[in-house]
Amino acid sequence: MSYATERELSLYQELGTFPHSLNEYVTIQSEAYNLMYASPILSHQKTSYGKHSNAGSRVERVVTLILASDYFLNLEFLVRAARLLYEQASVTDQRTLLGFWRGEPVESFPPRLLWRYAAIRAELELVS
Repeated sequence: MSYATERELSLYQELGTFPHSLNEYVTIQSEAYNLMYASPILSHQKTSYGKHSNAGSRVERVVTLILASDYFLNLEFLVRAARLLYEQASVTDQRTLLGFWRGEPVESFPPRLLWRYAAIRAELELVS
């Protein structure tokens, strides 16, 4: 990336975090769901007083806050955009992306992949 713009460098760095971001995304998601499943009382269950909880349990509210946080949503957009980029890429570009994510030296990184990634991510953010 000899003559890359500041935006391209930013996208390159963001796309490079995909393996770590994917791992973090999966960990947060599974921990949040495990927390909810481990909760003794959820909103659809009756409390010890025999009544249903109208507002949901504290655990459900915490899980919702976690999964709706800006940080988690940003991770989700990054992961989804990178996956779509890989799935829609040509075989050569897929090899380039895999090598890049594995930390292998990449001869040249096509800027079109960065701009495609940015477009996919922007589209995902608009739809969500």
